[in-house]
Amino acid sequence: MAGEQCSICLEALDGGVTALACGHRFHAACLARLASAAGTTATRRGALTACPNCRTVSRVALTPVATFSVGDRVEALWGQKWYPGEVDAVVDGGRAYEIIWDDGDDGEVRAAHVRAAPAPARTALPPVMAPPAPPPVPPPLAPRDIVPAAVADGDGGARGARTASSRFWGVTWYRRDKIWKAFYRDADGKCRLVGVFDDEEEAARARDQAIRDAGLEGKRRINAVDATGALVPREYVRDRSAVVAPDPSRAPSATTSKFWGVTWNKGQRRWQARYKDANGKERHIGHFDTQEEAAHAVNAAIRRAGLEGRRKTNPVVDGRLVPRVRTKKADGHGPPRKSRKRRCEKPAATPSTRARRRQCRADE
Repeated sequence: MAGEQCSICLEALDGGVTALACGHRFHAACLARLASAAGTTATRRGALTACPNCRTVSRVALTPVATFSVGDRVEALWGQKWYPGEVDAVVDGGRAYEIIWDDGDDGEVRAAHVRAAPAPARTALPPVMAPPAPPPVPPPLAPRDIVPAAVADGDGGARGARTASSRFWGVTWYRRDKIWKAFYRDADGKCRLVGVFDDEEEAARARDQAIRDAGLEGKRRINAVDATGALVPREYVRDRSAVVAPDPSRAPSATTSKFWGVTWNKGQRRWQARYKDANGKERHIGHFDTQEEAAHAVNAAIRRAGLEGRRKTNPVVDGRLVPRVRTKKADGHGPPRKSRKRRCEKPAATPSTRARRRQCRADE
């Protein structure tokens, strides 16, 4: 009918028209969209939908709605691979599409095998950043490790003269903290920190006083002082006699112990006492100035552990320790052992028959 229009989209019914059971006609695409939105669950026969004009319920076949239009960039499946192309025509309201691929081929592809082409990647421009500021120029550093004699003789500034190595015993320069540190070793050989100082001589005097307070004045190095009370810098002379007190038992030539459980500690230059407990683990007792003191400490530790009959102890006669007996051989490790060859007693061989007969003739 001329001038008839679709009451859903209010446009003229020029093509693609579908009539319901009540006689009203609509665009097939408009009616399909209405059935999808307001109809019942779709089946193969369609969905039950009320007529927009008279509200008569009719079954409407759901026709596909075109997703793409002519000229859209899409990707269409050909075989098992997706190829880019362009929509040339829409078939049956969106059931299929006429595709023209970029390589020049064309063909009809079902709507299920057509998808939107991915958007071209946009290259993001890097943000415009201001040029970095030039780094600040550090002030020139004054030499600290090498100090001229003119500066060393004076006050050396607020913190005094600085050298890479100290001129006194037990004083060390710490470059990171820019301070002098004083150390000494106590009676057990452990390193003890006296303190930190701004002046090298102040650190040396504090270190010497700490040694006197610990009662180690004759056992540790002390910085010498001249007649005016000024400290005398140390001399780098490798003299072993100045390391320890002149004690024959502690001399480097007599570092072999005469008692069980006593050994000479070369690092601390003292006698070390040890023993093995009930589990066979070695236990440290301590360090001593003489090996006799270390031997008495070994005997006392073994008695306290209840191992007097299971560990070797140093015998004491009339209150004096008896050194252990060492047997030496040519190479210094005891007398040579004589190899004793065990004699093998071989059984007498059984005489043969011919020998027995010969013996019988001789006896006759």
